[in-house]
Amino acid sequence: MLKTTKGARSAVKYWLAVGVLLTAIGASGAVQAQLVLPTQGYEATGQAAKNYTPEEAEAVAVTQKWFASMNDHDMAANMALVSNDIAFRADPVQPLVRGAQGYCGAFPLPTHATSMYYIDELYAVGGPRDALILIKRGDINEPATEIGFLGGYRVPVAALLRVHDGKVTEWYDVPVNKVSIAALPIKMTFGSMPVPERCAPYKNGVPPANLDGAKLQLAPPFYGTSKPQFWFNPDEAAAAQTVRAWFAAHQAGNPLLLGAVVDQKVNFRLKPADGLSSGRDQLLEKLCGVIGHRVDVKELFVVGGDYDTAVLARWDTYGAKGNVTRMGSFFRVQHGIIVEAMDSVLDGDEPTLDPNSPACKTVNDTLSAAAAAAARRPAGPPPGADPAAAPPPASGPPPHLP
Repeated sequence: MLKTTKGARSAVKYWLAVGVLLTAIGASGAVQAQLVLPTQGYEATGQAAKNYTPEEAEAVAVTQKWFASMNDHDMAANMALVSNDIAFRADPVQPLVRGAQGYCGAFPLPTHATSMYYIDELYAVGGPRDALILIKRGDINEPATEIGFLGGYRVPVAALLRVHDGKVTEWYDVPVNKVSIAALPIKMTFGSMPVPERCAPYKNGVPPANLDGAKLQLAPPFYGTSKPQFWFNPDEAAAAQTVRAWFAAHQAGNPLLLGAVVDQKVNFRLKPADGLSSGRDQLLEKLCGVIGHRVDVKELFVVGGDYDTAVLARWDTYGAKGNVTRMGSFFRVQHGIIVEAMDSVLDGDEPTLDPNSPACKTVNDTLSAAAAAAARRPAGPPPGADPAAAPPPASGPPPHLP
């Protein structure tokens, strides 16, 4: 008789039970089985492609064509899908670049003939005014070589795309594991790059694309569009909780609580037309005028790893007169702290700014008190510094010696 271990017997019993359950469900139309997945927040973390809004369906179709042109290494087809004023960044440590010609020069399609890009997960949040796509993808940048950097490795990356009027208007890459430029053991500086000759035709922008509606129909999705929370890895679960805390403080109108989940050097923008600003104090000064109203978080989609986690949220905010604005927001979270936040209006009016709100008074009073305390602080080494490392006093008697 074949002997089995206790673990093997348990596994056999489990799969037999699953088989019996599925057989019973399939054998009788009267038997209805419902798999209830555990959730944490009230918002959805999964999405079905059949439920896309028209704007989301178009944005997903444009995204699919955008990736197909990359894998075909067809620069002209790729450029036909980007807007003239596209804003992009291939790594969070790089400065934001705008314009089709700069995008052409930064994109390595012609010089990386073996690169391939695979969509693993895709989530869409969109409405009449804007559409945001969050992607988890795998990149094969180079074939395996003797000393090549990441040659042959599948590199996991999260990406945010904003799509408007059939064009990609923004593209941000977020390495989710330690493959970012910032993770390299060297310091790199970034300046203006010369534009290759092949990009000369795009000096005045990209010619209008002849986008055939029939060709923009959704292809069968061979990637994940639904990820229940119990599938989140630990970094994704922590990032989701951080973003929930952000929205809780947002609705409570508590800027100090909101600031507690934000990095001091956070990058942010409240409108897509704005450039990225930096600094937690600056964020609170601009955000205080719109917080304190009812917030309903509808969907939360998360892609992340041990280096970076990207979160895409669909949420509604209610104005003083009860008007509803449909919003989409992108967050980048590291170790439970928001390091980047970007808002977009999907439908409705821009949230009304009230610079005299109680939240703004709290921010102004707090920053004023901090500035006054800094002015009163005596000169010398910062708290916790080694006293032996402090310079001797400029004048006066020598220190007492035992």
